[in-house]
Amino acid sequence: MEDKSPGLTENLVLWGSIVLAWVSGEAGRIFVAGGAGGLTRWLISEKKTVRNGAIQVTSGAVAAHYLWPWMHAMMTAIFGPMGETADAKVTAGYVAGLVGISAAKIIIAVVEARAKKLEEPDNG
Repeated sequence: MEDKSPGLTENLVLWGSIVLAWVSGEAGRIFVAGGAGGLTRWLISEKKTVRNGAIQVTSGAVAAHYLWPWMHAMMTAIFGPMGETADAKVTAGYVAGLVGISAAKIIIAVVEARAKKLEEPDNG
C-alpha cells in the first residue's frame, strides 16, 4: 500500500500559496507596509543591530495592523481627505509602522492621563 500523504514539495507550494494570497490581500499589504516602515525606522536609527532591526520590523508590522485606522484619521485631519482606497490604507499602515512603538507610547500616555483624570475626586 502506497503512502498518499503530500510530500515536502507539495507542502511548501501549499503554504507558499497561502502566504502569497494573504500578503496580496488588504490586511497582508498593511502588515507588510508596517514592517517596511519599521525597517525604514531601523535603517535611519543610530543603533543598527540585527536584534534591534528584528524588533523594529516586527513592532512596525504589529503597529500597522492595529493602528492604521487611527493613523489614517490623523493623516486625513492633517493633510485633507485621503479616501478609503487600499493605497490610502497601506500608506497609513506604512506611517504607523514607521512611528510604531512611539505611537503606542503616545496612545498609552493619553489613556493613562485620562484614567488618572477620571480617578481624581470631584472637588467642585
